Amino acid sequence: MIRILGLIFVLLTAGCSTPGKPAFYYTWTQYKTGVEVMLVNEPQYKDGFDGILRLDDKGEYAVMAIYYGGDMSSHFGYVTKDSLESWITMYTGFLKWDPQNPAQPAKFTIPDNLSWTHKDYDVEYRFLNGKKLFVINKHSTGNWFVDFSELSMDEANVAKLTDVYIDLRQKLK
Repeated sequence: MIRILGLIFVLLTAGCSTPGKPAFYYTWTQYKTGVEVMLVNEPQYKDGFDGILRLDDKGEYAVMAIYYGGDMSSHFGYVTKDSLESWITMYTGFLKWDPQNPAQPAKFTIPDNLSWTHKDYDVEYRFLNGKKLFVINKHSTGNWFVDFSELSMDEANVAKLTDVYIDLRQKLK
């Protein structure tokens, strides 16, 4: 019995010590991106949350994950090799967007291929308090105490995110 418990301990320790992996049984690796994601409906979290890139080890998909505590509270930008260019186009479109020109598209509907509900969500470009914001409306998702239904990023963070997704061109298969 002690040998079995010892073996389990070694397996858990070895798995949890893998860089970028939360445990040995996950099929993806996480990377810090430097992207700060803000919560539109929770201004008290003014420092934002880290956008963590979750990349499948086989290169089949990637997604941006937002953690609160130890749990993934929200996600966005689920991409495969086939859908990557549409996200890059949306990010670069935001960077080129002129809020004074109402003819430019500023709202998009994105299919959610990761959640168990597969509910579509909206992405929109907003101009608020003199700043351009890239807003992701997840329609009332979140946890008990913090509202993660609207995530936003400013221009600097969208530029970082664009670079992250451009780098995925070589990593996704």
